Amino acid sequence: MPSQIWVLDRSVGRERAEALLGSLAAREIPASLREVPGGLALVIDDAPAGLERPPEVVRSSTIEVPTGSQVTRRHFLDTFAVSLSVAAIASGTVLAGLYASPPHERTPETDEMDVGSVSEIEAQGSRVFRFGREPCVVVAAGGRFHALSTVCSHLGCIVQWVPRSQHLACPCHRASFDLEGNVREGPPPRPLTAYAVAVRNDRVVVRRRTTA
Repeated sequence: MPSQIWVLDRSVGRERAEALLGSLAAREIPASLREVPGGLALVIDDAPAGLERPPEVVRSSTIEVPTGSQVTRRHFLDTFAVSLSVAAIASGTVLAGLYASPPHERTPETDEMDVGSVSEIEAQGSRVFRFGREPCVVVAAGGRFHALSTVCSHLGCIVQWVPRSQHLACPCHRASFDLEGNVREGPPPRPLTAYAVAVRNDRVVVRRRTTA
C-alpha cells in the first residue's frame, strides 16, 4: 500500500497529535509522529484506500516509496515529510500558526526568550521552537539544557533530534551533529548555531550568545 504524509496545523499540540496517532493505531493503521518545520506531521506507512484526513491536516501527500533504493523506507518518508512541511510554510498554508504561540516568539526588544518550564522540557526530552524566524530545538540531556538551530549548515535542511543516539541528524545528506552543534559526520562545513541557556524561576530561557 502507498504511504501518506499528513502535515498538521501549527496550532495542533503534541497531545492532540498523539490522539490522532492513537486513533490510527486503534484501526491498526501503522503511523508515527515526526517533528517538522512549523510543527508536527503524521507519517502513515501503509495508508488504506479512502483514508479520511482529519481537519487538523493542512497539507498531505500520498507517495509510493521506491524499491531498490539505497535509502531506507523510514529515511525516505522522514525526508519527504520535512519537504512537504517546508512547502506548506512557503505557500502560506501554516504561516498563521507559525507565530501563534506567544511564549515561543522573540520580541524586537530582546535577544532572549522563554521556551517553557524546566519540568515540561525535562519530561518531553526536547522542544522545538522558533527564535525569530530561526527554527530551533532545546534538548534536556545529561542534567543540562542545550539549545541549537535546527537549520543544517550544509544546505539548510531541518535536522532532527534523535534521543536514542543523542545527536541531531539531517535527513537530506546523512549529516549529524552533537549537542554542542559540532559536526559529527557528513558534509556540513560548520557547526549548528548554538544558543546560551539559563534557568530562571523554573523557566528555561534561551538567548543569543554574545561575542567579545
